[in-house]
Amino acid sequence: MKKTGFLCAITLTVLLAGCTQKQSQKAFIQVQDGAFILNENPFQYVGTNFWYGAYLGQPGDAGDRARLQKELDFLKEHGITNLRVLGSSEESVFRNSLSPAFVYADGTYDENLLTGMDYLLAEMGKRGMHAVIFLSNYWEWSGGMSMYNSWYDGGEPVDPSTGDWDGFMKFSAEFYQNVEAQQAFLAQIQGELGAARTQLSAMARFMDADAPS
Repeated sequence: MKKTGFLCAITLTVLLAGCTQKQSQKAFIQVQDGAFILNENPFQYVGTNFWYGAYLGQPGDAGDRARLQKELDFLKEHGITNLRVLGSSEESVFRNSLSPAFVYADGTYDENLLTGMDYLLAEMGKRGMHAVIFLSNYWEWSGGMSMYNSWYDGGEPVDPSTGDWDGFMKFSAEFYQNVEAQQAFLAQIQGELGAARTQLSAMARFMDADAPS
C-alpha cells in the first residue's frame, strides 16, 4: 500500500492505553476561535524540532531508547513540551537521504520505525508532552514528495546533491499535479494511522470522530 496527499501536519497529545473515545478527543489539542485548546482550556507551549524521535525509539540495536529517555527528560526539565517529530519518510535514491525509511517504494512499511514512533509517543505521554507529527517533507533528506512523484510516473528524480537545486525544486513541485501520487500519499497516512499500535490507533480514532459527516 503506497501513500499520498498534500503536505500536512497533525497536532496531537500522546494518549495512554485504555482511554475511551470521548477521553481521547479531549486529550488532543484542538483549535477554537483561532486559539489552541486542550481540555477546554487555552493551551500555550514552548517547542522544538525532534524529528529523529521515532528513530531513537526503534527496538534493539537500530534505536537508542536510553538516549531517547534522557533527551526527553532534559527537554521536559527545561519546559520544552511540544515536539515536532517525523512520522514518515520515503525510500530514496538521493545521496543525502536518511536510511531506513518509514515507507518503501513497493508500499510496505518499516515495522521497527512504526514501533519506534509508538514508543516515542508513549514516552512523551508519560511526561505530559505533545507532538506535531509531519507525514512528509518537501526536502530530499527524508525522501519526500519527489519520491512519490517518481514512483508514480513522474520520471527520474533530480538529486540536489549534484548542484541542480532548481531542477530538484521543480521536480518536487510536480507532486501537486500528480493525482496518483497524491492519492498514494493519502493512502500512506491511512495505513500508518490504521496500524495496530496504541498511540497511532488513538490518533486515528480521534481523526475519525472529528471528521465532518
